[in-house]
Amino acid sequence: VDRLSLVDWQIDIWDDGKTAQKAEGIAAQVNGAMTAAGFERYFKQQMRDPAIPQRVCMRFRGKLDEKTMIMYRS
Repeated sequence: VDRLSLVDWQIDIWDDGKTAQKAEGIAAQVNGAMTAAGFERYFKQQMRDPAIPQRVCMRFRGKLDEKTMIMYRS
């Protein structure tokens, strides 16, 4: 019986500041928390959006052991 599930998360950070410094700082904190939780980041990019000057998009993936609830990097 399979008990591992592939889990994907996309996290977007939005900031209306003139520089990307604040958004990048938050992105670093999010990256640290997600990797500490057992996820692996497989995508990160500064996105262009006319409505919000600063946007960072990150995607994380991990394998969740449904019996033990432990997350493993994929």
